[in-house]
Amino acid sequence: MEFSKASFYKPLIDLAIERGVSSHALFNTAHIEQYQNATSPLMRLQIWETVLRRTVELTGDKAIGLHYGKHVNITSLGTLGFAVMSCNNLEEVLRLVIRYHPILNTEISCELFHEPKSTILRANLKNNHYAQRHVIFESTFSTIIALGEYLLNRPLFDVELHLNYPPPDYQDSYKQIFSMPVLFNQDHCQLVVNKNSLLKTKIKTANPSGRVVFKQQCELMLRKLNTKQNTTSKVQSLLMHSSGHFPDINLIARELYMSERTLRRRLKDENTSFRQVFDQVRNVLACEYLSTTQITVSEIANLLGYTECVNFRRAFVRWNEQTPNQYRIANSGG
Repeated sequence: MEFSKASFYKPLIDLAIERGVSSHALFNTAHIEQYQNATSPLMRLQIWETVLRRTVELTGDKAIGLHYGKHVNITSLGTLGFAVMSCNNLEEVLRLVIRYHPILNTEISCELFHEPKSTILRANLKNNHYAQRHVIFESTFSTIIALGEYLLNRPLFDVELHLNYPPPDYQDSYKQIFSMPVLFNQDHCQLVVNKNSLLKTKIKTANPSGRVVFKQQCELMLRKLNTKQNTTSKVQSLLMHSSGHFPDINLIARELYMSERTLRRRLKDENTSFRQVFDQVRNVLACEYLSTTQITVSEIANLLGYTECVNFRRAFVRWNEQTPNQYRIANSGG
């Protein structure tokens, strides 16, 4: 369910076709292969910038970055997209984006600032020497705004878009694309939410139990960005992605293209076992459910694959030396 890098190009393909440019003219498969095989986030952004420039040149549409967000499907963001959809409100979405945006691109940094009457989501390029930096910012903010409108099922009022560059010669396109004021020549590139009440608006796709699962999946993906993935982390990831329908060791081994015997041996070499990894994943999810949702203990047991709630309670006490209810009381607040 991880983010499909090739699908990141689909909005550009759709935009090009709408403007009479074939996908073959836009780029060949080498671009996608280069993007997927890039050894660093910086290299991926450089390739992405190249394809953006070619799209602008072939379509003759300098505002291509502004249109990009309207063509992004939230599910194309993979695990992060599903995590965003499961949030309760926009404030949770912004916190999620701040923490996990490196999963998509580590070269664009995001910060969140809270002021008495507003909240600011600021974006920065770690390297400001990109020729297409304006288009990169346009595609970034048009995506964020489009996803926000999708989640709330309405335009984003009481929001301003600030950009730290002069108005381009296609600035009228900004008025057509965005339902909010756009201010140029500002100090930063950022979205300013002028009424914090907007951040508390309920999201139509909110799913507390799903949020826990997808948040944990994002956490695992974030940890793996700068570390070599060993067998234990691969098993953890597969189990986390299958929460509620946990595969047995045979299915896990098959997913990793190895025999059950080899999988057991590799886990043993890493001083663990399949049962230990399985219990660790279930315990992480159990603790997250108890501390951040109001799901009953019985429902949590069912989500974690226990047929009898009493067996889950016994396991939880063994893992944490306290009952699920004791843990919830001590750690509630999510």
